[in-house]
Amino acid sequence: MADDRDIDLVLITGAGASCAFGQLRQLPIMDGWSDALRKKIIDLSENMAFRKMIDLEGEIDGPEFERRLGSFLRQVQAFREVKPLVKASLDLSTTRQEFRMRMPSQASALEEWYSTTSNAIEDLIEGLNVILYSLFDEPGINDFAAAKGFGWLLEELGIDDRSRFVFATTNYDLVGETALARLGYRIDWGRPPQLQPSPDVELRVERLLGGVGSYVPVPHLHGRLGWYLRPDGTVRDMQGGSYSKQWGTPVVMWPDDEKDASSYVATGVIDMLWGQLREALGRARKVLVLGHSLHDRFLVHALREQVPAERLAVTICAESLEELSSPRLAPIRDAVQRNFGTIMTIPMVFGPEPTGVDQLRLWMEDIEQLD
Repeated sequence: MADDRDIDLVLITGAGASCAFGQLRQLPIMDGWSDALRKKIIDLSENMAFRKMIDLEGEIDGPEFERRLGSFLRQVQAFREVKPLVKASLDLSTTRQEFRMRMPSQASALEEWYSTTSNAIEDLIEGLNVILYSLFDEPGINDFAAAKGFGWLLEELGIDDRSRFVFATTNYDLVGETALARLGYRIDWGRPPQLQPSPDVELRVERLLGGVGSYVPVPHLHGRLGWYLRPDGTVRDMQGGSYSKQWGTPVVMWPDDEKDASSYVATGVIDMLWGQLREALGRARKVLVLGHSLHDRFLVHALREQVPAERLAVTICAESLEELSSPRLAPIRDAVQRNFGTIMTIPMVFGPEPTGVDQLRLWMEDIEQLD
């Protein structure tokens, strides 16, 4: 088995791996940014009907926010897809003489209702895109601090620019790439190299693993700021975090407890990224999950299916040493235990001055025994 594992490390990051590296303020972790997003959505939804549809009133935590917003977004997608049936029903109704005689304005009223509701929903989705980008774009990235934090971690993991290393993330932000670039790594998230970089190129993610060892593949499993789906079906990388409706539909998977890419606008891109993650996991000597809540059934399934327990470790990240014993982290510990049993867990404060050396080194010693 060890001979088949030709990738030294797959590092998978969640929001907790980025939150400390905002230039102006911390990038938000799940509970923080879901709360900010929830409040903005309520402000946007002046119509009480929309508030009832989304059901975001009251105190809710990150996972519950994902469940409610995900449910609403799936209903939105279903409403979009029913448009042909609405048109067909209009044609059917207007062919019936008795319908036209008894309800002469019903057909036009139904068409007007669908159009008005559709426009209102799309305005709300547009507002959500603006909010999401502002939450992750405004802080900027403290690239020096990010490089320091990730540099420490990679050194402890025995990784350098000659290693066969994959950096996968469910984050939309660019913290990982920023840190790796500053550390001197060559990275590839799907943007072809160019002598004169263009702000608008087609994204190509189908063979990220092909050059592992020459560069670090960076699959953004839930999409990335600056990726847009165009009407012609291509996905473009606009090289930046600012949002513009004119560029197309943002390729970011919204918070959703099901996280099912089959109903997502850029299914092909997302599927290719997840396929390469599963391949990388099956080839990895060691896999470390950093700052992730594990509230993602597809990620959990991929880890359980592809990674032997002894090659997997999960960090329990906090913002301070005192918080490492906080009840707030109990759901993450429970998720690790429930999904993976007694694998290595590493308590860590991850930032410019990270902690967690002892447990990390113990895990590394165990891995060396396997190989």
